[in-house]
Amino acid sequence: MPYLAFLLACLLAPLAGCIDPVNCTAIGCSDQLTVQLQHGQAQPYQVTLTVDGKPASFTCTASGVRDATGVTVERCDGASFVLVGAPVSVTVKVACGLGPDDAGVLICTGTFTPTYTTSQPNGPRCEPTCHQATVTLQ
Repeated sequence: MPYLAFLLACLLAPLAGCIDPVNCTAIGCSDQLTVQLQHGQAQPYQVTLTVDGKPASFTCTASGVRDATGVTVERCDGASFVLVGAPVSVTVKVACGLGPDDAGVLICTGTFTPTYTTSQPNGPRCEPTCHQATVTLQ
């Protein structure tokens, strides 16, 4: 009987390598689209968006995001804003200055289909998996 136990242990030992414990950390991340504003913006400024065909908007103030509808904005400042999520298509409209001879407000508009990078901050076999991209509004 001890011989049988030894034989089973020898046969099953290589299978123990199949049980590969994964040690994951608890670093978080989220899907994000960062929109950089090439010309910079004085705050407050209004942003009008179309995100995957749906209207959205928010106001960026010195104290942060205000009046967001149809979109979640992680943060904003005069140089950029960060949308939560990974939209396939987004159109951005922001007032970006005055026209020649102060002939009215110029609207900077851009339509983007972002290319996202995939991030797994806790390792390739650990959650979460997040997608981030950056576009620049000119």
